[in-house]
Amino acid sequence: MSESWTKYAEKGAAAFQAGDFPEAEKMMRAALLEAESASDPLTLAILLDNLAEVYFEQSRFADAEPLYVRALKLREDNLIPGHEDIVSSLNNLSALYFFMGEHGKAEPICRKVTAMYAKALGPDHPEVATSLNNLGLLYMAQKKYTDAESIFTKAFRIRERALGLDDPETASSLHQLGFALKELNKLEQARQCLERALPVIENALGQESNEVESITNYLLDILTLQGRTQESAPYLERKLASKQITLGPTHPEVVALMKHLGDMYLQERKTGEAEKLYKRILSMKERALGKQHPDVASSLTDLAKVYQTDGKFAQAEQHYKDSLAIAEKVFGNDHFEMANHLSDLVNFYISFSRFAVAEPHAKRLLEMKRRLLGEFDSGIDPAMFSLATCYYQQNKLKDAEPLFRKLVELRERSYGADDPHVASCLYPLADILKRQQLYEDAEPLYQRAMDIRMKKLGPQHPEVAIVLESYADLLAKTFREAEAEHMKNCARGINASQRK
Repeated sequence: MSESWTKYAEKGAAAFQAGDFPEAEKMMRAALLEAESASDPLTLAILLDNLAEVYFEQSRFADAEPLYVRALKLREDNLIPGHEDIVSSLNNLSALYFFMGEHGKAEPICRKVTAMYAKALGPDHPEVATSLNNLGLLYMAQKKYTDAESIFTKAFRIRERALGLDDPETASSLHQLGFALKELNKLEQARQCLERALPVIENALGQESNEVESITNYLLDILTLQGRTQESAPYLERKLASKQITLGPTHPEVVALMKHLGDMYLQERKTGEAEKLYKRILSMKERALGKQHPDVASSLTDLAKVYQTDGKFAQAEQHYKDSLAIAEKVFGNDHFEMANHLSDLVNFYISFSRFAVAEPHAKRLLEMKRRLLGEFDSGIDPAMFSLATCYYQQNKLKDAEPLFRKLVELRERSYGADDPHVASCLYPLADILKRQQLYEDAEPLYQRAMDIRMKKLGPQHPEVAIVLESYADLLAKTFREAEAEHMKNCARGINASQRK
């Protein structure tokens, strides 16, 4: 037999290691051709595997398949059943079918390998757990999550007994089990598995590893699904630290994560932490985009919200105004982005009860929305409500009344007649009419607002108490003292229950 195939095989291996796949293929094919007449079928099987691996690395799965199949046949014909080289061939073929998406072909092979390991090594050997893990991944790919849960549980128990809880292989089975449990909506069990696995895998693979990122993302998803986003900050911090290392501190994905984390801090009223992140983002955007860019305006708004939350009126006002000035310069007067920034300023003034200051901005906002959307579009609702509120709170009843009437009409069309959004306009409209001593017109509006809130929000809701108190005042003014007292007592009861 010619031994020249070894030279080709060595050159092919060197080219493969260097990532020169065309040269590797050429040399491996030459080695295989030279060895075809060899009397040793097991050598031929090795060369078949080598060429198949070159194809596999290039995702040329169709070219790799017949080579892996032939190598397996040669080994099964020339080795005793259960030989480790046969198992290796089966694993190659199973992996190939997995990446080809041929999960139906991969599954029986993977089951066979698992059974062979269990027979040769015993059912509690770590190699059995590895094979079970592979089978579990196949089930996950086929969305057979119940089967995957069972398999990953078995793999975890084997590794826990053999290797201990702090071993990375044990943690790997645990985090795969967590993924399966999450898909089955067993969220609390999934969270516990992933939280136990995360520090072990992080210590073994590093904070920047794909596995750590994947587990972190799953935990963030689970907390969101559980309505526990307030607990997400540690995982976002971990993810941010990792991305800053792998992508650099100014990468768009890093900036987006900083923004997300800042928003979460602000939601939790951790304004100091939020301010630091927002300032970093603002500085980066100003350097990269210039001070008059829309993204800079957005960051100024974020900082304004921090100062607003802290009650720092002057700082918040200035940031809102600076943001608005950029938007006006970039977009002009009639643009939705401009309207959004103007709305932020209006809502800011209203939140501090600066209704007189808010009024001209609210007028401008409503006029802008009417030009952009038309008189009857529901999108003008928030701007109209802001202006109506400014008038109402300044006792400009004649100006407020037509706006609230229009809002009732818009909201009935958008939400339905019995929606709390409608009640929030019926109540001030009733109060306006009461202040003008139009008691007969006001009373049915109070009653309707009260009925909607009781039905939709519950009889003990604070907003029900607000209507009851104002309606009681109307009843007293119309000499129905007993009814008025009853309404007041109901309101007192609701308010007392809220204080408990």
